[in-house]
Amino acid sequence: MKELKTIAGSLLLLLSMSCSKEQEGTSIATQQTNISTYLDALRKKGTTGITSLDDVYRVVLTAGSASKTVGVGDSVIFYYKAGTFSQSASDGFGKMFDTNIDSVAKNRKLDTTKVFTPYRAVAGDNRFIYGLEKGLLQMSEGEQSQLIFTSDHGYGDHAMSTIPKNTALIFEVTMVEVKKN
Repeated sequence: MKELKTIAGSLLLLLSMSCSKEQEGTSIATQQTNISTYLDALRKKGTTGITSLDDVYRVVLTAGSASKTVGVGDSVIFYYKAGTFSQSASDGFGKMFDTNIDSVAKNRKLDTTKVFTPYRAVAGDNRFIYGLEKGLLQMSEGEQSQLIFTSDHGYGDHAMSTIPKNTALIFEVTMVEVKKN
């Protein structure tokens, strides 16, 4: 009887793991559909400047300098707002979970104990999640854009802090400076 319970438990575990993998794949497809629907709605409103690189979508809100585009190894300084993607929100933001903009943090009641300064980094050094890395490499100095991507380019099937697993993300980035290296 004990062996039968062990076998039944093992089968249930395998079945739940299998269902979880299927749901993960469906989740990515659903996220992609939601993002496509949001981008289509923007296009219908006349928004241009929507591009993608490796399924990381960029919606240009303010154009930057065409002569100062971000390349791998360039030093960049930027401000950002980060949240879960929501197709139903007019700006695409669902729950905002991070920013380095003081006024946004206060308005959204985020952690206001940290120091809010522009983020300094080297583009393409794999310091960020894949979607943000690829998105930054599409930008130019002075540009403000939304970067939108599915969870397979974010945190995947791992929950992070207040971000549920299998969640599409949206970053709004303002590229302050690009120093070519």
